[in-house]
Amino acid sequence: LEEILARNPANAVGVQAATSLIEALDKPEDKVAAVERALRQFPPEKFKEIRFAVFSWLDIYSAVDPARGLELARALQSQTGKENKRYFQSYFQPRLDYLNGIVQSRKFAAAGQYAQAYSVLEKVKTPAMMNPKPLVLMKANAASAAGKSTTAYEVLSKYFAETADPEVGDALAKCAMELGKSQDDVSNDVWTIRN
Repeated sequence: LEEILARNPANAVGVQAATSLIEALDKPEDKVAAVERALRQFPPEKFKEIRFAVFSWLDIYSAVDPARGLELARALQSQTGKENKRYFQSYFQPRLDYLNGIVQSRKFAAAGQYAQAYSVLEKVKTPAMMNPKPLVLMKANAASAAGKSTTAYEVLSKYFAETADPEVGDALAKCAMELGKSQDDVSNDVWTIRN
């Protein structure tokens, strides 16, 4: 892919190679670095293909650098809105709202206003085809920091019941300990949600 990218530095084939390279990477931090490289090599104002590819990459930013994702989304907002209003409303606007909510919540959390941070996140919806896990973990962390450990437990247990995600399972176990729940309690709660 790197070779294809090098041979096609300014055309749609290069954009596709960059997209494939980004998708092949495992770590979100590496994906963000590759996206930034692709944006430098294929400026969105010149390459329509990269503008639409970026929208699928916005979920990567939600976990690594939501403020940069929001900045990027806003920069592309006017171009995309003019090109395809239906696409903008159904696909792009929810991602813009999602990133905006995460950024606002982080600002509240950084100021120690955890109840406000959780309140913002309660209203945030994960857009279609985006990974909901980052939002679930942020909601649980904000709820716990706001003194709402039971709410954090409910958020985590519901998601864990649906996915059995190990990272969420670890957060759930930690939250359960804070609430004085045993591993059996957690298992029973998860099974109750599943049934």
